[in-house]
Amino acid sequence: MFNVTYFFSLIGLKNAFQSNVIVLCVLMAGVVASFYLVDKVGRRPLLLGGGVIMSICVLIVGIIGTREISGALPNVLVAVVCIWVIAYSLSCAPIGQ
Repeated sequence: MFNVTYFFSLIGLKNAFQSNVIVLCVLMAGVVASFYLVDKVGRRPLLLGGGVIMSICVLIVGIIGTREISGALPNVLVAVVCIWVIAYSLSCAPIGQ
């Protein structure tokens, strides 16, 4: 999470720190929402669903990373990172073991 600013600056975002703040706000909102969802949905479905979504996001970032980063791709990468953070904060982050 804390190297996101460096990652965003490498892909050419002008406001890498602002994007990092957005990602951390999404993380905090997801963790707060997870306290409610763990009781309603259960740990296992959250972990399995979050794992699938995180895997897909990492695959998308890897595929985009093989191309030249220009145009709208930096914004797409920020969106994919935000989706990964939502999945992480709803599944692995608060549940732990």
